[in-house]
Amino acid sequence: MELRHCRYFVAVAEELHFGRAAKRLNISQPPLSQQIRALEKELGVELLRRTKRNVRLTSAGEVFLQATRKLLRGIEDSMEVTRRAARGEVGTLQVGYAPGAEIEVLPRVLREFSRLYPAVDVRLVPLPTREQLDALRQRRVDVGFVLLPAPMDDLEVLRVRREPMVLVAPKGHPLARKPRISIRDLEGVPYIHLARSYEPMLHDHILGLTRDARVSLRVVAESAHLYDNLSLVAAGVGVSLLPGCVRLVRRDGVVARPIQARGSDIEVGLAWRRKEVAQVPLEFIRVVRDAVARPR
Repeated sequence: MELRHCRYFVAVAEELHFGRAAKRLNISQPPLSQQIRALEKELGVELLRRTKRNVRLTSAGEVFLQATRKLLRGIEDSMEVTRRAARGEVGTLQVGYAPGAEIEVLPRVLREFSRLYPAVDVRLVPLPTREQLDALRQRRVDVGFVLLPAPMDDLEVLRVRREPMVLVAPKGHPLARKPRISIRDLEGVPYIHLARSYEPMLHDHILGLTRDARVSLRVVAESAHLYDNLSLVAAGVGVSLLPGCVRLVRRDGVVARPIQARGSDIEVGLAWRRKEVAQVPLEFIRVVRDAVARPR
Protein backbone atom coordinates (compact mmCIF):
# COMPACT_ATOMS: atom_id res chain seq x y z
CA MET A 1 0.00 0.00 0.00
CA GLU A 2 1.37 3.42 -1.00
CA LEU A 3 0.65 6.82 0.50
CA ARG A 4 -1.09 7.93 -2.69
CA HIS A 5 -3.62 5.11 -2.17
CA CYS A 6 -4.43 6.57 1.25
CA ARG A 7 -4.80 10.09 -0.19
CA TYR A 8 -7.03 8.75 -3.00
CA PHE A 9 -9.24 6.93 -0.53
CA VAL A 10 -9.61 9.97 1.76
CA ALA A 11 -10.61 12.14 -1.19
CA VAL A 12 -13.31 9.67 -2.31
CA ALA A 13 -14.51 9.09 1.26
CA GLU A 14 -14.88 12.83 1.86
CA GLU A 15 -16.47 13.63 -1.50
CA LEU A 16 -18.53 10.37 -1.73
CA HIS A 17 -18.30 10.89 -5.47
CA PHE A 18 -15.57 9.52 -7.75
CA GLY A 19 -15.88 12.34 -10.28
CA ARG A 20 -15.48 15.11 -7.71
CA ALA A 21 -12.66 13.23 -5.96
CA ALA A 22 -10.83 12.78 -9.28
CA LYS A 23 -11.13 16.48 -10.00
CA ARG A 24 -9.88 17.32 -6.52
CA LEU A 25 -6.87 15.03 -7.01
CA ASN A 26 -6.29 16.32 -10.55
CA ILE A 27 -6.46 12.83 -12.08
CA SER A 28 -8.99 11.12 -14.33
CA GLN A 29 -11.78 8.99 -12.83
CA PRO A 30 -11.01 5.50 -14.25
CA PRO A 31 -7.50 5.26 -12.71
CA LEU A 32 -8.92 6.50 -9.41
CA SER A 33 -11.57 3.75 -9.39
CA GLN A 34 -8.90 1.19 -10.22
CA GLN A 35 -6.64 2.35 -7.39
CA ILE A 36 -9.47 2.17 -4.84
CA ARG A 37 -10.36 -1.36 -5.97
CA ALA A 38 -6.70 -2.35 -5.72
CA LEU A 39 -6.61 -0.95 -2.17
CA GLU A 40 -9.69 -2.91 -1.18
CA LYS A 41 -8.21 -6.05 -2.68
CA GLU A 42 -4.98 -5.57 -0.76
CA LEU A 43 -6.85 -5.02 2.51
CA GLY A 44 -9.32 -7.81 1.81
CA VAL A 45 -12.30 -5.66 2.81
CA GLU A 46 -14.91 -3.52 1.08
CA LEU A 47 -14.33 0.13 1.99
CA LEU A 48 -16.94 1.77 -0.24
CA ARG A 49 -20.43 0.61 -1.22
CA ARG A 50 -21.09 1.75 -4.77
CA THR A 51 -24.44 2.06 -6.53
CA LYS A 52 -25.43 3.85 -9.72
CA ARG A 53 -26.77 6.75 -7.65
CA ASN A 54 -24.30 7.14 -4.79
CA VAL A 55 -21.18 6.06 -2.93
CA ARG A 56 -21.11 5.44 0.81
CA LEU A 57 -18.64 4.18 3.34
CA THR A 58 -18.92 0.71 4.81
CA SER A 59 -18.31 0.27 8.54
CA ALA A 60 -14.80 -0.93 7.70
CA GLY A 61 -14.40 2.14 5.49
CA GLU A 62 -15.39 4.45 8.37
CA VAL A 63 -12.69 2.93 10.58
CA PHE A 64 -10.10 3.02 7.80
CA LEU A 65 -10.91 6.68 7.06
CA GLN A 66 -10.18 7.74 10.64
CA ALA A 67 -6.95 5.71 10.70
CA THR A 68 -5.84 7.05 7.33
CA ARG A 69 -6.52 10.66 8.26
CA LYS A 70 -4.42 10.19 11.40
CA LEU A 71 -1.63 8.58 9.37
CA LEU A 72 -1.57 11.39 6.81
CA ARG A 73 -1.62 14.07 9.51
CA GLY A 74 1.32 12.36 11.22
CA ILE A 75 3.29 12.22 7.98
CA GLU A 76 2.54 15.87 7.20
CA ASP A 77 3.59 16.87 10.72
CA SER A 78 6.81 14.86 10.39
CA MET A 79 7.58 16.48 7.06
CA GLU A 80 6.98 19.95 8.48
CA VAL A 81 9.18 19.27 11.53
CA THR A 82 11.91 17.99 9.20
CA ARG A 83 11.68 21.13 7.08
CA ARG A 84 11.78 23.33 10.19
CA ALA A 85 14.81 21.42 11.50
CA ALA A 86 16.55 22.00 8.17
CA ARG A 87 15.86 25.72 8.62
CA GLY A 88 17.18 25.64 12.20
CA GLU A 89 13.75 26.36 13.69
CA VAL A 90 13.56 23.29 15.96
CA GLY A 91 16.09 21.22 17.84
CA THR A 92 18.42 21.55 20.81
CA LEU A 93 21.27 24.03 21.25
CA GLN A 94 23.97 23.59 23.91
CA VAL A 95 25.45 27.01 24.73
CA GLY A 96 28.58 27.24 26.84
CA TYR A 97 29.45 30.50 28.56
CA ALA A 98 32.35 31.86 30.55
CA PRO A 99 31.74 33.40 33.97
CA GLY A 100 30.25 36.89 33.67
CA ALA A 101 28.74 36.36 30.21
CA GLU A 102 25.41 35.52 31.86
CA ILE A 103 25.11 39.06 33.22
CA GLU A 104 24.77 41.05 29.98
CA VAL A 105 25.93 39.38 26.75
CA LEU A 106 24.04 36.11 27.07
CA PRO A 107 20.61 37.52 28.08
CA ARG A 108 20.68 40.08 25.25
CA VAL A 109 21.39 37.42 22.61
CA LEU A 110 19.05 34.79 24.06
CA ARG A 111 16.10 37.20 24.10
CA GLU A 112 16.45 37.74 20.36
CA PHE A 113 17.15 34.10 19.54
CA SER A 114 14.19 32.86 21.61
CA ARG A 115 11.93 35.38 19.89
CA LEU A 116 12.97 34.16 16.45
CA TYR A 117 13.23 30.43 17.27
CA PRO A 118 10.84 29.68 20.16
CA ALA A 119 10.79 25.93 19.39
CA VAL A 120 14.56 25.49 19.90
CA ASP A 121 15.46 24.00 23.29
CA VAL A 122 18.39 26.11 24.54
CA ARG A 123 20.52 24.53 27.26
CA LEU A 124 23.10 26.68 29.05
CA VAL A 125 26.39 25.18 30.21
CA PRO A 126 28.61 27.34 32.46
CA LEU A 127 32.28 26.53 31.81
CA PRO A 128 35.61 28.35 32.05
CA THR A 129 36.99 29.30 28.65
CA ARG A 130 39.54 26.52 28.20
CA GLU A 131 37.04 23.86 29.28
CA GLN A 132 34.57 25.31 26.78
CA LEU A 133 37.07 24.92 23.96
CA ASP A 134 37.53 21.26 24.87
CA ALA A 135 33.74 20.83 25.07
CA LEU A 136 33.36 22.34 21.59
CA ARG A 137 35.96 19.99 20.13
CA GLN A 138 34.29 17.03 21.81
CA ARG A 139 30.82 18.18 20.64
CA ARG A 140 29.49 18.52 24.19
CA VAL A 141 28.46 22.10 23.42
CA ASP A 142 27.52 23.67 20.07
CA VAL A 143 28.68 27.25 20.63
CA GLY A 144 30.41 29.02 23.48
CA PHE A 145 30.89 32.52 24.84
CA VAL A 146 34.58 32.62 25.78
CA LEU A 147 37.16 35.10 27.01
CA LEU A 148 39.80 36.20 24.51
CA PRO A 149 42.51 35.74 23.54
CA ALA A 150 42.26 31.94 23.58
CA PRO A 151 43.82 29.13 21.49
CA MET A 152 41.42 28.94 18.50
CA ASP A 153 43.48 27.21 15.79
CA ASP A 154 40.75 24.68 14.95
CA LEU A 155 37.74 26.84 15.88
CA GLU A 156 36.02 29.93 14.54
CA VAL A 157 35.48 32.96 16.74
CA LEU A 158 33.41 36.14 16.51
CA ARG A 159 34.41 39.03 18.76
CA VAL A 160 31.25 40.04 20.61
CA ARG A 161 32.12 42.63 23.23
CA ARG A 162 35.03 44.47 24.79
CA GLU A 163 34.60 44.50 28.57
CA PRO A 164 36.40 47.12 30.71
CA MET A 165 37.66 46.05 34.10
CA VAL A 166 36.43 47.96 37.15
CA LEU A 167 37.39 48.16 40.78
CA VAL A 168 34.61 47.19 43.19
CA ALA A 169 34.96 48.56 46.69
CA PRO A 170 32.83 48.88 49.83
CA LYS A 171 30.82 52.07 49.96
CA GLY A 172 32.82 54.54 52.04
CA HIS A 173 36.17 52.96 51.18
CA PRO A 174 38.85 55.57 50.30
CA LEU A 175 39.18 54.14 46.75
CA ALA A 176 35.41 54.39 46.28
CA ARG A 177 35.73 58.18 46.45
CA LYS A 178 38.18 58.37 43.54
CA PRO A 179 36.68 58.93 40.04
CA ARG A 180 39.27 56.63 38.39
CA ILE A 181 41.58 54.01 39.81
CA SER A 182 45.17 53.18 38.96
CA ILE A 183 46.43 49.64 39.51
CA ARG A 184 49.10 51.16 41.74
CA ASP A 185 46.30 52.29 44.07
CA LEU A 186 45.89 48.63 45.08
CA GLU A 187 49.30 48.43 46.75
CA GLY A 188 48.79 47.36 50.38
CA VAL A 189 44.99 47.44 50.14
CA PRO A 190 43.10 44.31 51.37
CA TYR A 191 42.17 42.48 48.18
CA ILE A 192 39.65 39.73 47.39
CA HIS A 193 40.86 37.41 44.63
CA LEU A 194 38.71 35.32 42.31
CA ALA A 195 39.78 31.68 42.52
CA ARG A 196 41.72 30.56 39.45
CA SER A 197 39.39 27.55 39.10
CA TYR A 198 36.47 29.93 38.47
CA GLU A 199 37.98 31.32 35.26
CA PRO A 200 41.76 30.87 34.84
CA MET A 201 41.95 33.38 31.99
CA LEU A 202 40.33 36.16 34.05
CA HIS A 203 42.45 35.28 37.10
CA ASP A 204 45.66 35.39 35.04
CA HIS A 205 44.60 38.62 33.31
CA ILE A 206 44.25 40.36 36.68
CA LEU A 207 47.62 39.04 37.87
CA GLY A 208 49.15 40.28 34.60
CA LEU A 209 47.81 43.79 35.22
CA THR A 210 49.27 43.92 38.73
CA ARG A 211 52.56 42.41 37.56
CA ASP A 212 52.91 45.02 34.81
CA ALA A 213 52.20 47.76 37.35
CA ARG A 214 54.69 46.15 39.79
CA VAL A 215 52.02 45.89 42.46
CA SER A 216 51.91 43.11 45.06
CA LEU A 217 48.32 42.31 45.96
CA ARG A 218 47.55 41.94 49.64
CA VAL A 219 45.12 39.03 49.23
CA VAL A 220 42.92 38.63 52.33
CA ALA A 221 40.22 36.38 50.82
CA GLU A 222 39.52 34.25 47.78
CA SER A 223 36.05 33.77 46.30
CA ALA A 224 34.82 30.82 44.28
CA HIS A 225 32.33 32.88 42.28
CA LEU A 226 31.87 36.43 41.02
CA TYR A 227 28.71 36.89 43.11
CA ASP A 228 30.48 35.62 46.23
CA ASN A 229 33.18 38.15 45.51
CA LEU A 230 30.64 40.99 45.48
CA SER A 231 29.19 39.77 48.77
CA LEU A 232 32.63 39.84 50.40
CA VAL A 233 33.19 43.35 49.08
CA ALA A 234 29.79 44.45 50.42
CA ALA A 235 30.79 43.01 53.80
CA GLY A 236 33.84 45.31 53.85
CA VAL A 237 36.42 42.52 53.59
CA GLY A 238 38.32 44.19 50.75
CA VAL A 239 38.28 45.43 47.17
CA SER A 240 38.47 43.51 43.90
CA LEU A 241 39.02 43.85 40.15
CA LEU A 242 36.11 42.47 38.12
CA PRO A 243 34.63 42.76 34.60
CA GLY A 244 32.57 45.93 34.09
CA CYS A 245 29.36 43.95 33.61
CA VAL A 246 29.12 43.64 37.42
CA ARG A 247 27.75 47.19 37.40
CA LEU A 248 24.45 45.59 36.35
CA VAL A 249 24.38 43.37 39.45
CA ARG A 250 22.63 45.09 42.32
CA ARG A 251 24.57 44.70 45.55
CA ASP A 252 23.96 47.19 48.35
CA GLY A 253 27.11 48.68 49.80
CA VAL A 254 29.26 48.13 46.68
CA VAL A 255 30.69 50.88 44.46
CA ALA A 256 32.29 50.28 41.04
CA ARG A 257 35.01 52.58 39.70
CA PRO A 258 36.72 52.50 36.27
CA ILE A 259 40.40 51.66 36.24
CA GLN A 260 43.09 53.38 34.22
CA ALA A 261 45.54 50.79 32.90
CA ARG A 262 46.79 49.98 29.42
CA GLY A 263 45.44 46.67 28.13
CA SER A 264 43.09 46.21 31.07
CA ASP A 265 39.97 45.40 28.98
CA ILE A 266 38.96 41.82 28.35
CA GLU A 267 37.11 40.58 25.27
CA VAL A 268 34.17 38.19 25.01
CA GLY A 269 33.86 36.13 21.84
CA LEU A 270 31.54 33.49 20.43
CA ALA A 271 33.35 30.29 19.43
CA TRP A 272 32.12 27.40 17.29
CA ARG A 273 33.46 24.46 15.31
CA ARG A 274 35.00 25.24 11.94
CA LYS A 275 32.83 24.07 9.02
CA GLU A 276 29.77 23.66 11.26
CA VAL A 277 26.88 22.19 9.24
CA ALA A 278 24.08 21.86 11.83
CA GLN A 279 21.49 24.52 11.11
CA VAL A 280 20.48 25.39 14.70
CA PRO A 281 23.96 26.58 15.78
CA LEU A 282 24.39 28.34 12.43
CA GLU A 283 21.18 30.28 13.08
CA PHE A 284 22.40 31.18 16.58
CA ILE A 285 25.68 32.42 15.14
CA ARG A 286 23.73 34.55 12.65
CA VAL A 287 21.66 36.10 15.46
CA VAL A 288 24.80 36.91 17.47
CA ARG A 289 26.49 38.37 14.38
CA ASP A 290 23.46 40.61 13.76
CA ALA A 291 23.40 41.68 17.43
CA VAL A 292 27.11 42.62 17.30
CA ALA A 293 26.60 44.66 14.13
CA ARG A 294 23.58 46.49 15.57
CA PRO A 295 24.27 49.61 17.69
CA ARG A 296 23.42 49.04 21.35
